[in-house]
Amino acid sequence: MDLSIISWNIRGMGKMEKLGAIRRLMVTEKPKILFLQETNLSTFIPAVYRGMGCGSRLGKIFSPAVGASGGLLTIWDLDFFSVIESFFLRRFIAIIGRFRGG
Repeated sequence: MDLSIISWNIRGMGKMEKLGAIRRLMVTEKPKILFLQETNLSTFIPAVYRGMGCGSRLGKIFSPAVGASGGLLTIWDLDFFSVIESFFLRRFIAIIGRFRGG
């Protein structure tokens, strides 16, 4: 099983360059789980998600930024990981689940 889990302090996702960098990461590394910190997004915008190159076979959970700081986004491959329960607060996201296949 190919396993790639990536955590990245993105320091803001408001610029097209950042979305392009995430898209390249998704294509080249194909992470099973991606943790993004400091997105600086106060609301989840589906167009941003699509701009990252995220397809329909990915799950996501989002915790908004407050003011000009914070914001978390966790993305996972639905074929690899099955989420049983998830929750978030301002400064963390928790996902509980099972790995699929082998």
